Amino acid sequence: MEPESGLDTNRLREICRDADVLWLTARPVSSKISALWLREKLGILAPHVVSVEDWEDKIYVLRGLKPGLFIDDHTPTIERALREVPEVESILVAQPYNAESWAPRQKINDILRGIG
Repeated sequence: MEPESGLDTNRLREICRDADVLWLTARPVSSKISALWLREKLGILAPHVVSVEDWEDKIYVLRGLKPGLFIDDHTPTIERALREVPEVESILVAQPYNAESWAPRQKINDILRGIG
């Protein structure tokens, strides 16, 4: 899998260097595999990755950690986060497959420019 075309990886690395970023993923691979991908593909040197078995489990992590910002591309995850963890700002990354969502959608580079 390759990073999104046009992704501002320099800005992403800046954010990861200057902030406490948690990569929360629902993938059938270990956190170590995801961290390796982030290092190799995006140049994120020491990514903190938490893998959950199912996308719905992300909500439990959000409830526990209460991060300042949650960004995801999965419509049901963001919609549920907006309803159940409203104190966490949740943004849906605009993708062709989530265009019908009622959740706020933004292009990833616009999100990155707005951080910090």
